[in-house]
Amino acid sequence: MNSDMKNRWDNLAGKLSVIYQEENQSSRIQADLKYLSKAYQFTEKLWLTQLQSTVPKVVMLSEAPLFGENRNYFYNPDTAPSSFFWFDDAIALAGNDFAHGKKFECARERKQFLIKTVTTKGFMILDLFPYALNANDTALNYRKARKELYLRIFSDSLDDHLSKKLDLINEKCNSSKPPLFLFRYKRLKDRLDQVIKARCISKNLIEKNAEIESIGGENMSLDRELLQLVCLP
Repeated sequence: MNSDMKNRWDNLAGKLSVIYQEENQSSRIQADLKYLSKAYQFTEKLWLTQLQSTVPKVVMLSEAPLFGENRNYFYNPDTAPSSFFWFDDAIALAGNDFAHGKKFECARERKQFLIKTVTTKGFMILDLFPYALNANDTALNYRKARKELYLRIFSDSLDDHLSKKLDLINEKCNSSKPPLFLFRYKRLKDRLDQVIKARCISKNLIEKNAEIESIGGENMSLDRELLQLVCLP
C-alpha cells in the first residue's frame, strides 16, 4: 500500500470505527477492519490498474465490492462473471463481435476477456463506497443499514474515497470530453443522486442541469437497451 492509499485508508478506517462504536459494534471493529483493509487494498490496486489503461468515456456508479472470502470484484480476473455485469451486458456495450468471448472454456480467460473489452471501450465501474461490507463478513452491511446510517457511511467516506476517484478520472480525461456517469441501481440514484451530482458539478465533470441516469433493469440485470442507447457506438 503506497503512502497516499495508506493515508486514505487510515482516515476511512478511523471514521468507520466511530460509526461502529455508535452502532454498539465495538467488539467487531478490529476483526472487521482487518478484513476491510485487505479488501480495500486488493480492489484499489485493480481499479487503478484499469484506469491507467483507458480514458473513461462511461462510468457506471456501483455501490461497493461484495468481496468476501472469494474476493468477488468485477476487476478480479480470478472470479467468474456474474449478473452484476455479464456477457450480454458487454454485447450491448461493445457489439455482437464481443459474443465470441463466451467460447473460452476457462472462467479466468472469459473474465479477462470481459474486463479487457469493456475497459478498451472506455467503460469503467466506480464503487461509491470504499468498504466491502456484507452480511457474512462484517457487523454492518448496506442492505440492512437504515437510511440515516447508509447516508452517514457515504458522507463520512466521500472526501477520502469518491472525491479522490473523481479527481483521478478528471486527470485521466484531461482535455478529453468528460465521461458519461450512470447509476448501476435505481436505489443508488434514489438515495445519493443529489450529493453525487453536486460533487461532479464542482469538479466540472457534468453540466449543472445534467441528469445521472440509472441503467438498472429487472431484478439484477441491466437495462441493455438503455445501455446500448446511451453508451458507445
